[in-house]
Amino acid sequence: MAIINLTPHKIHIYLESDFVNLVQQNATTFVADGINEGVTPIAVFEPKGNARITVTTEDAGIKDGIPFVKSTYGELVGIPEGVKEGDILIVSLPTKSNALASNHLLASQMVSPYKVVRDAVNTSNVLGAVGLSY
Repeated sequence: MAIINLTPHKIHIYLESDFVNLVQQNATTFVADGINEGVTPIAVFEPKGNARITVTTEDAGIKDGIPFVKSTYGELVGIPEGVKEGDILIVSLPTKSNALASNHLLASQMVSPYKVVRDAVNTSNVLGAVGLSY
């Protein structure tokens, strides 16, 4: 079994207790002041590809001066050759959701980062995640 990261980002997995002042801001947002000194991740997954969903858009008109488009989501792309039964594929949540909804052959092998923790001061900076979610 291999765990293959198909996101464009390095994924760091930590214990919840590894984060300094971990706070859940809402249903999907976790922030912390950092990672406790001397702590190393449980696991680090380097990017090995980039699984994505194809998207096409068409003009849907202008309403109150605001342009609207209609997006249609298509096939899953970026899955490497040679994925074996039992391999785990780390993908984004939208990619995993689309694969499940379309009954993609590999959907049951896809996971996404669980409890992604962001820096409390600069929320564009991801500190790590607490696990992986099927």
